[in-house]
Amino acid sequence: MKKIILLGIVVTLFQSAFAKQGNEMVLCKNKKALVDILIDNFDTNSIAAAKTLQFYFEKISEAHFEIVEKPQQKPVLEYCYYKNPYQLLEAVGCKYFTADCVFIPKLDEIKISPDKILNDKPSFNYREVFYAEAFKGDFTKWNSVINSKGEKRSEWGLWVHTLPKLIPATKYFQSHPEYFAYKNGVRIKDQLCLSNPTVLQLCIDSLQAQINRNPTAKYWSVSQDDNFGYCECADCKRTDSLEQSHSGSMIKFVNAVAKHFPNKIISTLAYQYTRKAPAHIVPANNVNIMLCTIECDRSKPLAADTSKGSFVDDLKSWGALTNNIIVWDYVINFHHYLMPFPNWQVLQPNLQLFKKYGVQMVFEQGAGNDEKIEMEELRCYLLSKLLWNVNANMDELMNDFLKNYYGEKAAPFIKRYIQLQTKYLNESKHELSIYEPPFVHAKGYLSPKHFQEYFAEIDSAISMTKLDSIFHPRLMRIKTNLQYADLDVAKSLVFTNDWCFEKNKNNQWQIQQKKLNEFNDLISALKKVGPNYLHERQGTIDAYENFNWDYFSKGIKNHKAVGAKISFTKPYAKQYAANGENSLMDGVFGTMDYQMLWQGWQGDDVEGVINLEKIDSIQEIDFRFLDNNEAWIMSPQKVEVEFSVDGKHFANAIVVTNENASQKITPKVVELICKTSSKIQTRFIHFKIKAQGEMPKWRGVSGNAWTFIDEIEVK
Repeated sequence: MKKIILLGIVVTLFQSAFAKQGNEMVLCKNKKALVDILIDNFDTNSIAAAKTLQFYFEKISEAHFEIVEKPQQKPVLEYCYYKNPYQLLEAVGCKYFTADCVFIPKLDEIKISPDKILNDKPSFNYREVFYAEAFKGDFTKWNSVINSKGEKRSEWGLWVHTLPKLIPATKYFQSHPEYFAYKNGVRIKDQLCLSNPTVLQLCIDSLQAQINRNPTAKYWSVSQDDNFGYCECADCKRTDSLEQSHSGSMIKFVNAVAKHFPNKIISTLAYQYTRKAPAHIVPANNVNIMLCTIECDRSKPLAADTSKGSFVDDLKSWGALTNNIIVWDYVINFHHYLMPFPNWQVLQPNLQLFKKYGVQMVFEQGAGNDEKIEMEELRCYLLSKLLWNVNANMDELMNDFLKNYYGEKAAPFIKRYIQLQTKYLNESKHELSIYEPPFVHAKGYLSPKHFQEYFAEIDSAISMTKLDSIFHPRLMRIKTNLQYADLDVAKSLVFTNDWCFEKNKNNQWQIQQKKLNEFNDLISALKKVGPNYLHERQGTIDAYENFNWDYFSKGIKNHKAVGAKISFTKPYAKQYAANGENSLMDGVFGTMDYQMLWQGWQGDDVEGVINLEKIDSIQEIDFRFLDNNEAWIMSPQKVEVEFSVDGKHFANAIVVTNENASQKITPKVVELICKTSSKIQTRFIHFKIKAQGEMPKWRGVSGNAWTFIDEIEVK
């Protein structure tokens, strides 16, 4: 006899072998099994795999396959390496698209090609698709990706951003501030001082304690926290200067840690300020580099930009130093989970790029902690297949998924929906980032005109499936993506027919009835199916609903300065112009998103004059500022106003100090109200806003803060 090894399956062919057709072997024909399934020494994995094959083979062919302990009269399929059988099942035509969409063909005969299976090797050794959809049912088994929820990344003892866990500021900062980063002349908790020898020893000791609790784990992350508070002490600065990158001090530190753990792999991040490879120092053999694409444009493949400092440039540089690289790639919008995100055209080219430069490990980050986000099922499936074979026919994969998941009748409409978004994004020549709000693309692929086309495609698809209890809800979820983005964009289209507000018969502003209906439909759908959050760290459905009801009732307000003229000593930044030069006098308030309807100045005090164009009686002036220190936006130190009837002689000055100035507070709108003791007759109002200036030292960054204003309300 002779043996042919198939994916850990040894197919033993006796002289009376079952039917052969060229390079193919027939396992059953006409509802008759031609082989038995042989288990190996009653091993539990072998038994489970055998039962899986038996179950699906019988569903496919209606033939009964025996599971035997030793060969009988028939040839056998022998499980000797305890591999799972799903690759073999895929080879005979089974497809596991999602946990609730599995395709099992009906075949008169089951054929396999041993050579093809033997040669079917994955493009990457480590493949993880971090989507909630991937953790359902047997998706990871069928599609050969890591189940980081079920298996908990069994090879990993610590994942990322681990230095704060190994040396917590809560334990050490007060007594030993010198262990922590020196930034802007002070010690801050954000990161560690990597040149401090005591920090190194503490890290080694703490890591050893972690390893003792989980000795079988192979990978241990020793990596920076998720901020830019790197140390600028003399020693750290000297190393980083010599290495021409902040990765210099990090790799020097991690190499020293790795030396103490020669049988483990110490992983660290090449992320944000450490993404650039060091000029001289080389990662130790047991150091793994986790290279991240967080800043990159998703509107075009990474390979389109090969300039100095690009991701491709950094990938090449790290590749010249080590072949132990895992790429951490990002494939969704993390601040707007429901926003249509047409990155389809970059998924395959980017993976092909990673493969080209020798990357063996890839982590694709979706929203692993939530579900029902924008088209997650399709992305999850495509990425899983492309991680196995970067050169797979993506168009065929997509068509196959759309047909099975949304139905044959609806599939063409969904395909056009995807193609249109991609087409209009390309035509706009606008970057696609993983944090931007929908309205940023209001003049591009998310314009009102294009929304009409998208809704038409989705509504057509929905009309094909109204009576289908499976396909219809899936299509409705796509519509919620459009509704969410459409409502966001509508808030930004001030004083146009597409704005979310309209005037009623009493000439008062109110939410457009069409948008109100759309909002009610959206909220109803989200409360039924999710997701739980609309943002990676916050944004429950209830919070989103409450915010929008509040905005629809208060987003525009009439006051004495609406329509007045305003002039500034120094103009606002062009990229933060809100609704134009009189935006602060139009009665329209911004949202909590600083890019929508806020005017911004960086570093400078804001000074100007409001011209009411007639003498009026006023008593109160409300200034609305945004405070969001993560975005470098700080509410001002104080506001000063004074009044004049002729524009030359100003008096009755009022100064209001901001008690929130320079403080670390949750992002919010800060109102500073200048109120007179009695009404004042005035036409001109001079104001001076004392800006924050430099960012506070506790923030751990160097540079000037922004001052953001959305309205100056005069009462």
